Amino acid sequence: MSENGYLPGIGIATTMTLAAWLLVLFYFDPITSGIPGLVLFFVSFTATLIGLLVLILSYLRYRLAKAPVAFGVSGRQAVLLGLVVSGILVLLALDKLNWWNGVAVVVAGLVIESYALIKPE
Repeated sequence: MSENGYLPGIGIATTMTLAAWLLVLFYFDPITSGIPGLVLFFVSFTATLIGLLVLILSYLRYRLAKAPVAFGVSGRQAVLLGLVVSGILVLLALDKLNWWNGVAVVVAGLVIESYALIKPE
């Protein structure tokens, strides 16, 4: 199966995670549900964000490079960016976000991406 064959499945899975996130958003009160509600919120949000980023980055890579979609690169970058954004939002929700914590999370993501770009195959 070509890499473009995965994108419809990712689109369907992203739609399902978006529906799950919206259900959690509208049916769980974060104050009364406690930790389980927050975990469900952040897991469904992160899955939705990663799916959307995979689709967006694959589309941009296809349109700008006029080359076949490099699903591995788009997937890796989407996962890293989604985890960085979610990590910062978790710190914000826990009231632990300072500017240096945010910078540390972003730098960690950049270090991981830099290693993935320069590592030998």
